[in-house]
Amino acid sequence: MRDTDRALWPLALTSFERFLLHGEDLNYPATFYVELHLEGQFDRTALQEALRVAVLRHPLLCATVVQTGWRESWQPASEPPHALWQSTTDAPGPPLGRWIDLRRECGLRIWVREQPQLGDVLYLQFHHSCTDGLGAGRFIIDLMSEYSRLVCRQPDLVTSSADLLALKNRDRFRRFGQTSRWQKTLNAYRFHVLTPTPLAAPNHLPVPSGSTAPVIATHVFDRDETDCFVSKTATLGGCSINDVGLALLFRAVSLWQKSRGRESPSQRLRILMPIDLREAGDRFGPATNRVGFSFPSRSIKECDNWHQLLNSLREEIRFIRRTRLGMDFINGLKVTDTIPGLLPMLLRSPGCMATTLLTNFGQTRRYEQFFPVADRSMLFGNMRLHHIVATPPISRACRVGFGMCLTSGRLVLTVQCDPALFDNKSAGELLQVFVSIWRQWVDDRMTV
Repeated sequence: MRDTDRALWPLALTSFERFLLHGEDLNYPATFYVELHLEGQFDRTALQEALRVAVLRHPLLCATVVQTGWRESWQPASEPPHALWQSTTDAPGPPLGRWIDLRRECGLRIWVREQPQLGDVLYLQFHHSCTDGLGAGRFIIDLMSEYSRLVCRQPDLVTSSADLLALKNRDRFRRFGQTSRWQKTLNAYRFHVLTPTPLAAPNHLPVPSGSTAPVIATHVFDRDETDCFVSKTATLGGCSINDVGLALLFRAVSLWQKSRGRESPSQRLRILMPIDLREAGDRFGPATNRVGFSFPSRSIKECDNWHQLLNSLREEIRFIRRTRLGMDFINGLKVTDTIPGLLPMLLRSPGCMATTLLTNFGQTRRYEQFFPVADRSMLFGNMRLHHIVATPPISRACRVGFGMCLTSGRLVLTVQCDPALFDNKSAGELLQVFVSIWRQWVDDRMTV
């Protein structure tokens, strides 16, 4: 261990990391998944070595949590992560289950499902206390860069910062939130008083199977459909694909609620939306959490008028990003966490924080500067990327989570559902409502 590395430990958990750690339990682990669907087969030795090198640049992905008084701290894990291997005959899903106990192991698991005919799939499971989705993307860039260097003798393309001591300041920001006191009061009222409706369960609850695999459904749009989505978004004047996706999800959830008998026009739907709070100086830093949360909310009735819904959400998201509204959530956690034991106690209280959540893993086109590209797909040594699936975590307070990712010219939608309420069939039915709404929108078949 280098001297700079020794100076990093022990590293106290931030309030946001404690929020994620204490908000989970065995049934609702705070883990998310990223899948790289590839053409080609991995060189096992090269991948293991690439993993060994890449995690050195991302200390929180190879650390565990220890108790220090009434606080918790990060310490280097005694065992770094190793890649595992699955064949097509093995049961799908995480080989070690959904739960990652950060007090016993580090918050990164990685495994490869070898498919000689179709191409290998690289699975990564991250504990959210260690990193957010953008941090996970930084790690993946380093991992595949190192793999490319080993198998094809390509130049070293590593871009993550070597300044690991910057992790000590990962919960400090030079740019603060810019909302007024009145706006903060209004937001607190909306959050605590205008409580959201939980997503309705399917008509038939799942039969317990004893499976430890997450309940996940995925849909990959082909390039022709995706190009239509992107082209139509470009005509909307300042709308991003994320704005459109958020509005479409409100519409889809509203339809799902109505089809399950939840038709009250006054019911509040709330979607948790992560907000990137990274600043210019930490874009290439080690994997960590630099996000806040915002909570756009609409009544079921407000979801009926499509054009008004889209326009209002576009303006709201502009306001959220301009004022860094996500900082209000971070600052609220910090205040709560100053009282020993209060944050874990509040997280144990029953209640619905959001009807669902939507996370956008982003357009991986921004990663293309680090790799060769052929036919709109990045090349990782002897592997060609087909698409990426990014699946967000769920919790007891938000039991369904949707993900979006635009990669290699393909838009990928995914959903993870509470296994106590959904099975794979009903999760697929829920996702198909979202998929159909995208197609209705691009074909100008919205009713209003």
